Amino acid sequence: MPDMRTYELVLILPPEYTEEEQNKILAKIQKTIEGEKGKIVDKTSWGKKEFSYPIAKKPSGIYWFLNLELGPELAVKLSDQLKLTEQVKRHLLIRKEEVNK
Repeated sequence: MPDMRTYELVLILPPEYTEEEQNKILAKIQKTIEGEKGKIVDKTSWGKKEFSYPIAKKPSGIYWFLNLELGPELAVKLSDQLKLTEQVKRHLLIRKEEVNK
């Protein structure tokens, strides 16, 4: 696969979302990633956490952490898509640096 890089993605979803609603959003993200030859290596729910200050008038949110393998163009496309997804209140996508030893 040409120029695949490792990324970490943290999502914050609304606190009232059921497990089914969370899975629908994650499935949509997975479809986007796999449609562009990317891969979700691992995904973990961090559960519901309180914010330091309200976000979108909510005191808490449901956090998800994903390890991804993406091409750089897909990383930009995914980040842009997440900005437009109303159900995702916040996200952070960062590239993991490769450590050469």
